[in-house]
Amino acid sequence: MKKKLLSIALGISMTASLTAVSPASALDPPIFGDVNWDWQLSIADLVCMKNYLLGNYELNVNQLFYNDLNEDGTVDVFDYILLEKLITSETGQVQKTFTRCAVSMVDSTQYSKHYGSEAVIHSVDELEEYFQSTSTISTSGECYIFDVASQDVIDDFLKRYDESFFQQNVLLLNFLGGVDQYTYRSVQYEGDDLVIEYYDSSDPNLHWFNPLPPYIAEVAVPRSLFMDGNVIWKEVDRPLKTIVKTDSTNAVETEAVSWAISDNDPVVIKSAGEFDEFISDKFKSGVIQSLKNTYDEAYFEENVLILDIFQHGYHDDYEVSVTAEKSEYGGIVLKYDRAFINGYVDKQTVITQVTIPKKQYYDTSVKREKSWEARTSVKYSEYDIHAVPEDVELVNCYDKEGQWISSAEEMDEYLAECFTERGLEFFGSAVTDIDWNSKAAYVWLDGDIIGSTHKLASANQNDNELILNFKHRQPLSCMGGSFLRIAEVDKWHAGKKIIERNFNVEDSYPSTDGEQLILGFRHNNDYTSILINQYSFGGVDTADIYKLNPGGGSAQFYGYELIGTIELEGGSMPFNEDSSTEYAETENGTVVCTADNFRAELTQNDTEKKLSISYTVDQTEKTYDFNF
Repeated sequence: MKKKLLSIALGISMTASLTAVSPASALDPPIFGDVNWDWQLSIADLVCMKNYLLGNYELNVNQLFYNDLNEDGTVDVFDYILLEKLITSETGQVQKTFTRCAVSMVDSTQYSKHYGSEAVIHSVDELEEYFQSTSTISTSGECYIFDVASQDVIDDFLKRYDESFFQQNVLLLNFLGGVDQYTYRSVQYEGDDLVIEYYDSSDPNLHWFNPLPPYIAEVAVPRSLFMDGNVIWKEVDRPLKTIVKTDSTNAVETEAVSWAISDNDPVVIKSAGEFDEFISDKFKSGVIQSLKNTYDEAYFEENVLILDIFQHGYHDDYEVSVTAEKSEYGGIVLKYDRAFINGYVDKQTVITQVTIPKKQYYDTSVKREKSWEARTSVKYSEYDIHAVPEDVELVNCYDKEGQWISSAEEMDEYLAECFTERGLEFFGSAVTDIDWNSKAAYVWLDGDIIGSTHKLASANQNDNELILNFKHRQPLSCMGGSFLRIAEVDKWHAGKKIIERNFNVEDSYPSTDGEQLILGFRHNNDYTSILINQYSFGGVDTADIYKLNPGGGSAQFYGYELIGTIELEGGSMPFNEDSSTEYAETENGTVVCTADNFRAELTQNDTEKKLSISYTVDQTEKTYDFNF
């Protein structure tokens, strides 16, 4: 049966003015005047009825019955007037609260009700019966009386829930154990059962030496909403109240890429010092400043930050979203989901930031899950074919297609097709320690691999694929290498399609999400390249200044070093890659570059270089000097 939701409103007072209906007819819909059937009275119902009267909205037979508020057989302007009055009242809504059982009772009082003593109260008489004390006689003949609550609490209940209240409402009560505070999570129908979910919302840092008095949980339901089915009180885990924020940027350092693709869990950060230490080597200066502005000492006085870095691949046809949830074991899980799009998303690094108030954090573990694939264990080995004497012929063929292997015999056949007898002497012994009873291996010979070093950072799997995430470093030249590569896994993975993802963890060229400009200063035989690189992440108006190390072949630059940062007024660079630059050399050897409304000068001697950058904004000149 379709789940029915009850509209929730906090408080303990209730004005009764709804016309009562039988429980059976209260199902469709549950509230008179609920024109749009969302289980609550609101201005939206008034708009729907107005559109109905104007001929722009249709009502079925049941809707007509429940919106004939004056019961004259038709829905007209008079019902509209009554509905307008109804939606300004507090009727038709569930009221709920918790009342501490003891106000004037002494400590260590024994109560006549025990945890889970629940009741459905239809009248004042039933309410008085619920609060009836019990008595017992001890073996010595003494009489003991145990009350449900102190008399002032009982009097308050009888005052709030009188005969007028019970004419239109039903009261649901439950006796709960003593904690500092309870909170309701939801009150809703599941089939014919009314399920009331609540949780212990006490401050975890508070400790009580003596037992706390119990609570009486109260839920008041209009009779028009109430069905004579089961009432189920269900204590649930405290919901995880978080603020999840995601930002994307390519302004990352090598360590951020390495961390994102490795088998790391999200990091829990509890202080500004821990935060500064974690981000210092992972992001460019603009990103770091933006994050520091948000997560400062004042923030960490009240909150705990969960930080995760997720690497989005090149030209993936999906976008990711992140939620924070409690796991079944009480930990926290950052769940990454994805939605396929009509197009591509370029490579980007997603910074996930989850804020949890310190009062709600219990030093629990934090994990990352991707809905489309799960972590798995892979033992990876690779053997450099050229790390042996060059005058020995080792290989029969390069680029042999990969193959799943499940026994030592299959491995021997595969290697025999790849290598000469001398080659088998070098590489055949590498695979003798595989336990073929429980393991399988995917083996391939790669004769034109990108990069000179490789390391398996993490592995994931789904029903049909085994995904291997490799960190590699791009060589300074365009040369590749030849490797025998082996991925050893549990046998049940055998046959899956292998997906190889390569991530370059040596940033040979700074990336940008704003504007950039490369300046080339030549003096005699010395050539100095300077990159001015803007970052727009987080609205921080900065540009980083790099000295680039020239490369060769197709690699224009093979490295860089940060020499400083400049501030940009209004987030706009007065220069970009389309700027028309002119160079001139002064008599003292200083090389001057001018472009549009900025000027850069490079002065050097035998031990040091000095770069001066100046530009004009709103008739004010800004100047920055860097020594390197």
